[in-house]
Amino acid sequence: MIKITVLLILAAFLVVMNHFVFQIKPEDIKAAVEELDGAAPFIFLGAFLLRPPPFTLLPLSIIAVSCSLVFGPVLGFVYIVTGTVLGAAASFYALRTFAGGGSLEDNGRENLLAVKEKMEENGFEAILMLRLLPVLNFDLLTYISAKTEVGFWKFLFATAIGTIPGSLMFGVFGSSLLSLKPVNLLFLGTLAVILSMLGWIMKKNIEQQIDTETLKEEVQAIRREARA
Repeated sequence: MIKITVLLILAAFLVVMNHFVFQIKPEDIKAAVEELDGAAPFIFLGAFLLRPPPFTLLPLSIIAVSCSLVFGPVLGFVYIVTGTVLGAAASFYALRTFAGGGSLEDNGRENLLAVKEKMEENGFEAILMLRLLPVLNFDLLTYISAKTEVGFWKFLFATAIGTIPGSLMFGVFGSSLLSLKPVNLLFLGTLAVILSMLGWIMKKNIEQQIDTETLKEEVQAIRREARA
């Protein structure tokens, strides 16, 4: 809920700043994209897929908002989902194939073991729920999934479906930054409220079984071990 509130405040701030200071028009963005001669989609997909410098330091949300700002709500949404899924697939494969160390079964990691068991019992539903919940960030969940016996295709399909609500919100959000469109902002606000309510209900349910804060700490510890 806090993240979505910050997102809405940021949207209002950027709309006001653009209106009075930057005065960037949608036509300016369109002209800049056309100058790239069709390379723009591949640049964004590459940013999602590989996250090379300087994109490594950027959250996926920033890349997603920029994508929808450039391509609009429809194409932006398509590229966000496509890029996010491709990036998750590449990370999952690389982690499972090349990354070593950091076993989930080490002592003292009860929350990770609980998540591992749920994923291996019912991988698709478990990953889908965690993708929809604001419990773990995107990369941490990919890391945990790669360390379990969850099948690649279950992971990929759950990620694709779980990415849709957030991608839709980012698509509308980014495309609304240059001009104050009441319809888009109303849609964004409604979607944000619905996602917040569903996320809060689902988070309360999962927190009855797992200490999510401790889970984050356990995952970070494993990642440090893997890099050591």
